[in-house]
Amino acid sequence: MLLSPFPFGNTNGIVDAFTVGLPGICKTGREVFERIDGAMFMRTYMPGWMVADTVEEYVEAAVRLANNHEERESLRSYMLEKNVVQRFFEGRPEVFGEMVLDLVNKQKAGHASVRTA
Repeated sequence: MLLSPFPFGNTNGIVDAFTVGLPGICKTGREVFERIDGAMFMRTYMPGWMVADTVEEYVEAAVRLANNHEERESLRSYMLEKNVVQRFFEGRPEVFGEMVLDLVNKQKAGHASVRTA
């Protein structure tokens, strides 16, 4: 099982673990890296209890996963059967560029109308 470190995050480790169906626990928090870990777990439809908000919840979830072989195996089977790691590679990354270009074009249009007025 994976215990994602915090507050530093473990993006690459999460991708590696999910590739081989290794369930784990992460903690969300104020640091951007912690937020990314939690978002990755949610993006792959992992149960909410696997994303802890506090250190106490993190420890509780880790103990739960460590002590429950059947639950770990069930999660592993789900992760492999559904190929959950593929969710990290879905989407439209070009949207960010499109939005920035749209803002630039709007700003240019706004400056043009000010000059002609």
